This record gives sequence, structure tokens and C-alpha cells, in this order.
Amino acid sequence: MVENKRLFCIPILPGKTEFSVPPDLPENIIGFVAVQLEKVLDKAKFLGYFPTTDVDNLPETISLEKLQPLDNLFAILEELKLQNELEVLEVNVLELLKQGINELAEQIGWLLLNKKADLAFHKEVGTKELEIPTDKILSKQLKIAGQYLTLQVFSLEKDCEIIWRFELQNVAVGGLIPAGFKLRLLTENGENFENNEAVSTYAVENLYVDVILEPGEGLIWEIEPIPDNFCREILRF
Repeated sequence: MVENKRLFCIPILPGKTEFSVPPDLPENIIGFVAVQLEKVLDKAKFLGYFPTTDVDNLPETISLEKLQPLDNLFAILEELKLQNELEVLEVNVLELLKQGINELAEQIGWLLLNKKADLAFHKEVGTKELEIPTDKILSKQLKIAGQYLTLQVFSLEKDCEIIWRFELQNVAVGGLIPAGFKLRLLTENGENFENNEAVSTYAVENLYVDVILEPGEGLIWEIEPIPDNFCREILRF
């Protein structure tokens, strides 16, 4: 994964003049890097880069003669980096919870759910320690590594303080989050802070991060592996 896109590294053995295109390519692929390996696998050489613009019309095999210099790849990555920095969307969480989903929120995939009606809502929020000050959840469905998951944002109350929980769950009934997934929150400037990340060291029912925020404060959420068609967002509270 580079700049929220997929780049495939293809091993090329000595004597080969072409490589086969892998099946079921994702839409966010930007191309292939061909890497030539020696027979004893102790050395590798970058042969070049092949860009993809139309996944549905790729040939079954690609000749090594069609590879471009790696400098072309670096130029594309630099352009993608600039695009990602410009395409940061901002979502006003409190406004959506109070007034309902607006057109922009719907376009970028956010839904408004009722906590009591949401069967996937985590049982822990019903404990005496954590009470529910509002009955609404912001929810976004994501496709990650071939699975559908939801990122939910909702408020809780603990010791007279409002806590915002970001929680990742599998959409499937009884489904789990695989090992190695990460849910991370950053400041609106992209900086880490204490206890800002949850990692699944084994398959779990959910991942969540709790935060206490000042009025007007903004957060950026990240998930690894990166969701398909991911766009960075600032959630404003």
C-alpha cells in the first residue's frame, strides 16, 4: 500500500521476458513493479514499473519491454501524495448527530443509526460504568481486505465526562476482525497522541479507541489494512 493505493511487486526469475497479471485486481491498483531475483534468491534488481489505468482491460501477460523507469513511479507517488494532502474532508460530528445526515455526509458514506436498533452495537456500553447520553451512532461501512466492516462513532458518559468511542466491527453476524488490523486516531495535524491506537493481536469482535475531546477539536481516523477507496477525513466535535 502506497499513498492509499495498491502497488504489486512481481518476482521475475532469470530468463523470463514477461509476467502474468494476477487475477481479481482491486480498483485502486496503480501498477506493477517487476523485481528480478537470482536463482539463489540472494540478490534482487528492480527492472521497472508498469502503470495500470484500466484494470478491466489488462492483458493476461505483460512483456518486460513495456516497463517504464522507476522515476515515473516516483513522480506518480509524489502526485498522489499531494492529492491526498488536498483531499481531506471535514465532517461535523455534533451537527450530524443533532440535525441528521446531510448530503455531503451521505456522499462520503456516513449513516446515522439508532443505538438500540443496531444489533451490532457492543454489549459493553450497557454496563453501569458507561451510560449512553445520546441514542445516535455515526456509522460508515468499509471494505477492507475483502471483508465488510463498520466504523462507528458514538458518545458515552463516564465519571460525568463525555467520552467519544471509535469502534470497528465486522458487518457479518458473528464475524471477527482478523489479527493484525489497526484502528488509529490522529490529531487534525496528523500527529499521534497517548493511547491513540488499538491493534488486534488475534481475531477479535471489535477494536475501539476512546477519547475525551475539547469542543471544536478535530480527529483523523486511520485503519490498517487501508480500506478500499479510502479518503482521509477530519471529524470535528
